[in-house]
Amino acid sequence: MSGQDGTSRDKPKDSDPSAPGRRLDSWKEIAVFLGRTERTAKRWEATQGLPIRRVPSSGRGSVFAYEHELRNWLDGVEAKGPASAGSLEKAAIDKRRLLMMFATVLILLLATSIFFFGRKDGRTEELGTKDPVATDHYRSGQHEWQTRTPTGLRQAINDFQAAIARDPHFAKAYLGLANAYILAREFDMMPAKTAYSKAGDAVAQALKLDPQLSGAHAALAFVDFYGDHNAADAKREFAAAISLNPRDPIARHWYATFLMTIGDFKTAREEIEAAENLDSESTAIVADKALIMFYEGRTKDAAQILQQIEGDQPSFASAHSYLAYTDLVGGDDRGYLRELKQFAVSRKDSETASLAALGADGLRLGGHFGMLRALLTARLARFSKGEGAAYDIGQLYALLGDPVQALRFLQISMARSEPEIIGLKIDVLFHALRDRPDFKRLLSEIGLSGSQ
Repeated sequence: MSGQDGTSRDKPKDSDPSAPGRRLDSWKEIAVFLGRTERTAKRWEATQGLPIRRVPSSGRGSVFAYEHELRNWLDGVEAKGPASAGSLEKAAIDKRRLLMMFATVLILLLATSIFFFGRKDGRTEELGTKDPVATDHYRSGQHEWQTRTPTGLRQAINDFQAAIARDPHFAKAYLGLANAYILAREFDMMPAKTAYSKAGDAVAQALKLDPQLSGAHAALAFVDFYGDHNAADAKREFAAAISLNPRDPIARHWYATFLMTIGDFKTAREEIEAAENLDSESTAIVADKALIMFYEGRTKDAAQILQQIEGDQPSFASAHSYLAYTDLVGGDDRGYLRELKQFAVSRKDSETASLAALGADGLRLGGHFGMLRALLTARLARFSKGEGAAYDIGQLYALLGDPVQALRFLQISMARSEPEIIGLKIDVLFHALRDRPDFKRLLSEIGLSGSQ
């Protein structure tokens, strides 16, 4: 199965002609080949230069190696005699002992300074509450929020509400609640207007309690832009958030997606890389970095990263959503329907799963246009019942070559203040409409014509 630029939809393999031979695709395979534990293999990479490779932009988790490079490395170790694998183990152990001694000295010095000079208990005061139960609820909510799953987000909302019930002056708990509502729109089934309304109320309370809370300004910016379609206010709030805390990865991350959506891909790339440097373990940041790369025209690189995320974290909804979109743009109908189905599974979304099944029937019976017509019929039926987004219908009409109906439903989407309409400026599916005066007028009415 190929994407829009002919890339394989299978998990990508490194094709470096300078590295022939069998490829080992995990720490487990590498450790088995070396005859050592995974921990030893990782230590050898860190301290002895074991030749390990990584998938670009995948962080520290996705590794691979070539057998011939590992053999050459082992031969070199053995040739050095005293620096054999066994000696390497001893050297590593000696190094660890020295580090432990150094750490012990630091701990003693720290304990001494605490004894003589004293310090406040920062565990709760740093968060803005002195209630240990509220703190525990807050930390649990932060953990659940990061899962970006329906179950996790619902638990996060409960946790933050419990923290607030214990301490109504806990600003960061209100911020956590706002962030959970923001994500519940994307990763759960909470209606967007409900999510943004609740998020707006929570973040307003957070800022009332602590006007200098960087994350609260970032959350307000998110609501301003995606909920209220106010780019000017959003940009001001993002600037405030980053000024208050330039090392806040969430603020830099969300600012990057804002910049992407208004079409400033260059600055968006700079901001998402800043966010990634601050939080290299965030899957959400890496996924949005891939989406920015897609809009920059780096479709192959974007697909490789998203497929890697999909393989590592099948329940992460954004990877399926982004791949579904890029497949639809590229004309990979089967890939699009497969990712749409997986997106539905990750969100426990029966309506979208049904839509994917109807699209598959249409594709089987009538090819590409049969799929599009089946999807359009289903979406129109839902829309007549007050369900679904007019924006999605506009996309299908554009793909079917009907600009008049496409623009009609885009106008409806704007009138209804649908969250999807804010992405109109960069939506590749409307490329054929971009030079039409009525399309340009629509962008201006949304406030996107001069946003860069």
